[in-house]
Amino acid sequence: PTHKYNITDTAIANTINVSKLGKEKITMAELNKILKIASESSASDVHLTVGIPPKMRVNGHLINVDNTMDSLTAQDTLEMVDGIVNEKQKTHLIEYGELDMSYEIFELGRFRVNIFRQKEAKHG
Repeated sequence: PTHKYNITDTAIANTINVSKLGKEKITMAELNKILKIASESSASDVHLTVGIPPKMRVNGHLINVDNTMDSLTAQDTLEMVDGIVNEKQKTHLIEYGELDMSYEIFELGRFRVNIFRQKEAKHG
């Protein structure tokens, strides 16, 4: 199945912090974990937005992916973007302020990704 997740950020950088133990660095494996939780919860969307914890839409309602995760920073979301886009996609994102792409996790599924810039932030 194809799922969708959205990324909201303010620039393109490097470091995902989502631990209640005082901001520990997250790996792409952690992003994949977020998407796995959402997939197993039959979420239609995942929203990764600066200022709030990762959210997923289940049965039309936005809920936290995991209640132990802190709000995402601009740096967090930028690292997620950097972890999934190639140079051509990054150039497109910078030039046009938005990007539609897909991200696949082996044995889990393919995810539709929309990243866009809104005012001073990139949203997806």
